[in-house]
Formats: sequence, structure tokens, C-alpha cells
Amino acid sequence: MNQLSDPALELAQLCAELERPSKERGDMFLSEHFSVEPWSTDFYSAMSTVTERVAVIEAILVTEGVPDLTLSSARESFDSVRAAFARESLSTPWKDLGGPKLRMPKHTLATLSPVVSRHHGYVVPDEVARAELSAMCITLLDWLNDRQLNERDFIRQCLIDGLRRFLFRIERIKWFGWGYCANSLRDVLAAHLMLERGLDPISNPQAGAALTMISDILKKVADVTSRAKGSAETGEWIVSVAKIAWGVGVPAATYVAGLLSHG
Repeated sequence: MNQLSDPALELAQLCAELERPSKERGDMFLSEHFSVEPWSTDFYSAMSTVTERVAVIEAILVTEGVPDLTLSSARESFDSVRAAFARESLSTPWKDLGGPKLRMPKHTLATLSPVVSRHHGYVVPDEVARAELSAMCITLLDWLNDRQLNERDFIRQCLIDGLRRFLFRIERIKWFGWGYCANSLRDVLAAHLMLERGLDPISNPQAGAALTMISDILKKVADVTSRAKGSAETGEWIVSVAKIAWGVGVPAATYVAGLLSHG
């Protein structure tokens, strides 16, 4: 049976994993957990991904119109999560400061899950689907690193950056929620649209090949999503992803929905 999740539940589970006591300094403890070098670019990415998630959940609660008392209590937990990933917690033994700050949030976030999941729940991809998607992204990254796309080479860097962020989210943080997926895929989706418009695959076969590989990855993301939703709901999901990724209206988003839903 597929496992359901949502932004609040994912963060609650992460808090539970990180709450365990450790004599290591906070930065060392977290770098080991996320498999990154302390204070590296990836380290900062992991920290910001968590704090961004807090902002996402808070925005969802406001949109859902939860009572003021519930929102106030939730914000106390959100502040605690932020403090756990702040410099003071990172520079002291994790068991003394960072870990204890996650005890209350793990419970609060779990209780918020039913509210958040109403419109933001999704099915967690199994390891096979996750591995397949990772492999496709890595293959395209290797291919892009070895080639140029002629006059469209600026698009190549957009694709590389977007794919790296997407891989980081699903491999290091192990989050696959639609909102975070969309944020990580922003450059991939935008570059796909730029590449597709006016492209002559005969005169620029490298760019044509890249377009095909990108389409395969985006369709795979849509396929994983469709396992949790009906076809109509999946279409709405794809439109939502495109709107978030570009900050555009329905016409451009619907274009991508058609791209991902057919052939």
C-alpha cells in the first residue's frame, strides 16, 4: 500500500529523526545526517530547505484559515525549528540545544498534518521510483556536462542547476512533496519551455536530444504523482507545479500539463 505524506508530516518525521541526543557539535551532527560537508554549499542548502519548509507550512495554515490559537501555538514550534538550525545550535553539542528544540515541534507538526494534507497531501514514491528518477536526472546531468547546445548554451546551465537542486531534495532531504518538487524544478521547467520554442532539432540535434531527455524526466515526475491522484486531479497538480515554478498564469501552465500528460 502506498504511503501518504504531506509537508507537516515530513517535517515532523525529520524532527523525530534529528531529536536523538548526540555529543557532536550541531554542525557535525547535521552534516553527517544529510551526508554533506560542514558549512559547504550543500550544507547551507540543507539548512535553508528545512527553514523554507517551515514557511511553506505556515502559509498553508493561514490559507486554510486555522483558528488564531492554533496558529499561535504552531508558530511557537516553527520558531523552535528555526532555532534548532541557527548558528548557536550548530556551534554547541547537539544534545544540549539543537536536539531538545525539536521535541515540541515533532508533536505539533504531527497534529497539524490532517489540516495540511487536505489540499497538500501526496503519495511518497517507493525506492524503485525514486531510484529510477534519480538515475534519469544523473544521466541527463552527465550528458549536459559533456555537451554544449550551441547558441542555447545558457539554457544548459539552467538545466544543470535545476537538476542538481532537484536531486539534492530527493536524495539528501528525501522530500518529494509537490511544492518543493516544483521549486527545485523551476529552472528545468523554464529551460524546457525556452528550448522547445523555436527549436529546429535538425539544425541543432544536441538541443533536440536534450529536449527529449528533459521531457522524459518531467513525465516521470507526473507519473509518480498520478499514482496518488485521478487523471483530472493529476492535470490540476501539473498546472499547479508550472504556476509555482514560473509564477505564470494558467495558459503557460496548461501548455506544460498537455506536454506531460500526452505522448
